[in-house]
Formats: sequence, C-alpha cells, structure tokens
Amino acid sequence: MNELSEQIFRCLNDNCEKISLYSEAISHLKECDMLMKPCTEGCGLGLLGKDMEYHIKRQCKNLKETCPYCEEDFFPRQITEPHDCVKLLKANLKEARNKIKELEKNQQSVSMARV
Repeated sequence: MNELSEQIFRCLNDNCEKISLYSEAISHLKECDMLMKPCTEGCGLGLLGKDMEYHIKRQCKNLKETCPYCEEDFFPRQITEPHDCVKLLKANLKEARNKIKELEKNQQSVSMARV
C-alpha cells in the first residue's frame, strides 16, 4: 500500500494534464473538469465539468430565476414574453381561489356524509 501511495498517476480523462499521487488521483477523477457530467439544472445536456458554469449562466433552458419584485420563480429561457409580475400574481391568485373552493366543497361533502 505504501508503494501505491507513492506512485504518480496521470488523469485518465482526455485533455487533462493533471498528474498526482495515488490518493489525490482518486479524488481528482471524481472532480475532473474534463469529465462529462449531466447538466446540474436537469436540461438533459451532457458537458464537460469546466463548461458547466458557463452553460448554466448563458445557455441552460432550465435556469430558474427569482424575480426581485414579486419573489416568484420563472424560467427566462423558456418563456416567449418578458416576465410580468402582475399577470403572474393574478394567475397564482386565481389558482389559489380555485383550490380553496375545491377544498370547501370537499369539506362540505365530508360534513354532509357524517350527518
């Protein structure tokens, strides 16, 4: 084991020039920037680790942002029109009102069944 820990290894990933001792080489293989990884935002694209940050900030369709005004999340690369706080909040309010009505109906049905 001592001999192994003193051996020098080159990274197995193409285009990576990292050379390190055994223990460092093992951890480097998991984190190597030249390793293909799936997009961390879940868009399905596979890319080199070194390109992940650029992809997420500039290209990924699943990039989620939070509006500083209405505090709602939106996906700027998936919408065809600019984010509209009022329109979004009205839609959320309508959806919430519909859910409340549905819950009230269910509660009335349960109350009637008990009688």
